[in-house]
Amino acid sequence: LNFPSTDYARETQHLAGASWGEVVAALRKEARAALLQQGSRYRGVTKGNPGRWKVRIYWQRTEYTLGAYDNEEKAAAAYDKAAFIKFGPAALLNFPSTD
Repeated sequence: LNFPSTDYARETQHLAGASWGEVVAALRKEARAALLQQGSRYRGVTKGNPGRWKVRIYWQRTEYTLGAYDNEEKAAAAYDKAAFIKFGPAALLNFPSTD
């Protein structure tokens, strides 16, 4: 660790009784909340220039900008398409299929 383990006492105590699935779910919830603070209710979509929605996806520690859209839902659909191509059926999508 870069810092003394005592600096992480609260986090360690909080995670001690959690399963791996619970930890992943909590991280996803926090990530989703961070995205909402950026102005969109959709994954991978943020406010760009006035009236535009910017689409980004992260893959292998690299950010890829997919473009800017006038409509938030179209931007979310563009993210879904790229996410499905990159991550396959396990991708976390804004509009999951109902198959």
